[in-house]
Amino acid sequence: MPQDPGPLEDAPAYLIYRLARLLRFDLKNILARVGPDLSPEQYFLLYRLYRQDGRSQAELADSVLGDYPNITRLIDALEKKGYVARTPDPNDRRRYFIVLTDAGKALMADLIAHIPDERRRVFQGIAPEDLEAFQRVVATVQANLQKTTGS
Repeated sequence: MPQDPGPLEDAPAYLIYRLARLLRFDLKNILARVGPDLSPEQYFLLYRLYRQDGRSQAELADSVLGDYPNITRLIDALEKKGYVARTPDPNDRRRYFIVLTDAGKALMADLIAHIPDERRRVFQGIAPEDLEAFQRVVATVQANLQKTTGS
């Protein structure tokens, strides 16, 4: 008989899964309170562009945001809302760069202004060294999973 792994509520993977769901729910509430109708995935894409504008769709795609068609849908929705635009790559007519519009830059400036307060609220009571240890553990688990899943 296999060894009993213990209560589900104590399993690290379950705790991370539950935390991710709570963080997603919290982010949805923050976005609804301080900004327009954005999904967390749309916010993450806008944030990546805010940090480094003019990226290709392929550069914006990753295992967290989803596959290439999902990125296309996210960009289409953000383009329709007026927050991003596609600009042709001067060296490759088949490729486009995604850039923030003035409206997208203004929106991100508004949303970014709330990040320090929200981070303090979410991580209150956690010592900086504990948060750094948590980030290292999460990065290690992610790297281990990427080795086995090929993501």
